[in-house]
This record gives sequence, structure tokens and C-alpha cells, in this order.
Amino acid sequence: MRKTTTFAAAREVGNFNRGDSDWLFITGPRTVTLPGSLRGHGTGSHGFLALFPGHTPPIATIRAFGAQVFRSFCVPKVTTPTPTLYEVSTGVREREKVTHCMRIPSVVLLLVSLATGVSAHGDEGTRVSWATATKGGGFQLFGATIADVINTVDERLDVETLATRGSRQNLQLLEAGSVDVGQVEGNAARVALDGIDRPAVDLKVLSVMYPNPGMFVVRGDSDYRDIDDLKGHPIAFGTQASGLRILAQDVLDGLGLKPDSDFRQIILGKAAEGPGLVMGGEAEALWGAGIGWPGFVEIANGPAGARFIAPSTGQIERILRKHPHLREMTVPAGTYRGQEEDVRSVGLWSLILVRPDLDSETVYRLARAIHRGQGTLAERLPQGRYTRPENTVRYVTIDRLHPGAARYYREIGLLPADVGSLAHDASPLDAHAPATGNTGQRRW
Repeated sequence: MRKTTTFAAAREVGNFNRGDSDWLFITGPRTVTLPGSLRGHGTGSHGFLALFPGHTPPIATIRAFGAQVFRSFCVPKVTTPTPTLYEVSTGVREREKVTHCMRIPSVVLLLVSLATGVSAHGDEGTRVSWATATKGGGFQLFGATIADVINTVDERLDVETLATRGSRQNLQLLEAGSVDVGQVEGNAARVALDGIDRPAVDLKVLSVMYPNPGMFVVRGDSDYRDIDDLKGHPIAFGTQASGLRILAQDVLDGLGLKPDSDFRQIILGKAAEGPGLVMGGEAEALWGAGIGWPGFVEIANGPAGARFIAPSTGQIERILRKHPHLREMTVPAGTYRGQEEDVRSVGLWSLILVRPDLDSETVYRLARAIHRGQGTLAERLPQGRYTRPENTVRYVTIDRLHPGAARYYREIGLLPADVGSLAHDASPLDAHAPATGNTGQRRW
């Protein structure tokens, strides 16, 4: 009989949302904790847990981030709303075997490996854990799409996306080594990488994502025309850990305003909640950013349409004087339904960051797959047209690039062989390009 070991005193990294169910992700060598009196069990050198919502289908697709990855296995049909705890063998060849099963009254479940990091198992390819954000937001949509593109272009890569609470949590997960790749909004990246009011983090850039000009959206049939009109009203400012809230704070601070005192601030549990609040009249506006941002798309496609409210020309000048790290950006006319004119605002580029110790060959192949799949990405997402290696080397200094990414960019002629010849006179984090490419070229 296989020996079973009980683990305790784990460090919980966080709870994440994927679809309609919560996922519990725990890391730490051979340790795990669960709510109440439950204990996690493991076998061999790694322990695994699976917790499913009550509507568990006969075939459950399971994801693990670490030395073992279980694709899927049959589980009994669950006829009650009670989740089920499964203890699973760690053997690679036995990864579909359920060795123990019992009912529990708890809520959440995820199959997790207690050892994290990239793993390769023969023909199964190299697994890469990729942190996105909450369901319904731009990061989650972008992450799911680019992961699919990468996996299609390079069959040796297996990118697994993880829905998180957003940029701030992605930074925490990257620092802890709990994920390999994380999408991070520009303001959150700047604070972390430059060590502003906190120790600087040692993370590297794989690629830029897209520019994020910030603005409000209101229903098209509302009377609101400018930012001052929104003062005192309920405004949805995004989720707690979203980097977009940092952008909102900087934009409003430049105008002498604060989200929590000059507005009736609403913090969302999930990004997907925002559009419904606006269209249902519970919030007068939603703050967001970017090209093809899902919240903006949903409201613009709604029965009342949308109107976008951004800083005026004079307000942009005030904001940039107070926060010179921001850059003027433009959302081109026609980006959203009913948007007949360009919308000018300020923002930063979002980044795809990786752990500095992530295998260089893996990062090289990720950069190559993004480049080779760029056409497909741009066809599927309007913001995907900005995720180009040319933009990465234009707006990111060589010292910020992961060596594996830099190797690929040199291979395709975008970086000189002698990287020491690249000299930048700008602070690596105080500049970003506009969405339309019509202002400065200073770099991260």
C-alpha cells in the first residue's frame, strides 16, 4: 500500500477566480492547509489536492502549476452541491488515477502541486504558469488569447493561464516564484521595478502588451460630459488589486481629486461586474483603460451605447506636470461602437513580466512564439496589434529584458549583437509610447 503523508502549516499564496468557481493556490515545500479541520494529503515527493465545485462534470479538466501537471481524469458524478476532495497519485504514469475520495462541506477546489515552476515531461512539453487577472477584464481576455496562440505556434510549450486578482497579486506571485509569467499594468510595474515606496523587485520583461490610456465610460443616454460632472456620484474604479486603480489615482491626483473622497468609489470583486453596474444604473461610470477593453466593449454594445470621458487638453497638461512618468496616448476613433472621434488621455504600456530565473530557453521560445503568432493575435484582439517585438525593443531597455527574450530579439535583428552599444539617456521606467505612436520614444 502506498504510504500517505499528512502536511500542515502551509503558506497560502492566494485565492483566484477561474470561471464561476474559486481556485485555491497554495505553495510551500510539502505543505498545505485547508479551511476548518481538513488536512491536505500527499504521496511521494509531492502532494496534490483537487477541490471541485458542486456541479463537477464527469470529466474535470485539472490544472497544476509545478513539477506535476495533471491534464484531466474521470471523477464520479456529483449529485449533491457538496464539493469533493480527491487525493491523487503523484506518479507521472498514474496521473489519471484517483486513489482516495471523500465528501467535504467546503467551497473551493483546485489541483495544485506543492512544488512550483516550469516542468517538462517528455512529449507533454514545457509547462508555463501565466497569471492574468479577474474574469471579464482585459488582462484575462488577453492572457487566454495569447496563451492559445503560443500553444498553437509552439507545440512544445504548454502555457496554463491562472485567473488572479490582477497586477498587484501577479507581482506578488512572481516575487514568490509561484508563477512563471505575469501580466502587469504599467503603473504597478513602474512602482515595483523602480522600487517606489517599496523595495525594487527583480523581475524581467518578456514583451510589452499594449498601451493603456485611461478614461471613464458612461451610458450614452446620460448627461455626463466631463470628469467634474462625475464628482459625488457612484463610480466603479476596478478591482482591489488592479493596476488600473493606480492609474486612476495618478490621473485624478493630477487634477486635485481622490477616488475615495470626491467620488462614491465602488471597488469590484471581479472586473466583469463593472459593465452591469453601469448599464443597470447602480454606477454612473466605469473607469478602465486600453484598446478593446472588455468593459468598454460591453457598455458600448449595450442598448444605450457609451460615451467616453477623458481629461481635457488642459487637464492632461496638469496631470503630466504632476506625474511626468505618464504619457499622452490616444484611443483611435472607431475603437469602440459609436466612438466617432479620437479620445486623448494619459497612461502607460502594460508588460508581460517573468521570473529572472525562468529557464532562458523557455523564455526564448515564448518570445519566438509571440512573434510568429502576432498576426493571429492581432486578428483575434484589436490590442494584439501592439504586442510586437519591435515595440518591446523600442520601449524596453536591454537591462530590463530577460536574457532569453533578448537572445531572440538579437536573432531577428532587432538588437545588436553587442548589447553594450545600447545607451539610454532616460530613466528606464519613465516613458511609454502612445497608442497611436505620435509622441516620444523614451523607454522603460
